[in-house]
Amino acid sequence: MPSKIVNLTAYIVVESIKNILEDCLEYPYQMMFSVSYYRQRLIAQTLSSIKNSYVVIQDTEELDELDVVRLHMFL
Repeated sequence: MPSKIVNLTAYIVVESIKNILEDCLEYPYQMMFSVSYYRQRLIAQTLSSIKNSYVVIQDTEELDELDVVRLHMFL
């Protein structure tokens, strides 16, 4: 049965950045990071600075947000 590798840290980083930017000033932060290029650079820089956690799941499985948070807490 095929499986796939899921980066749990990337999911949490993306969600955290989204939540943090909601609290920031619209100009310049929200405006700047609404551009895909800059948002991807921010995500890449953040991921390169922290330890990443991965999990292998079956292709038929899907992870919801709660599953990702639970799995990340145990790694």
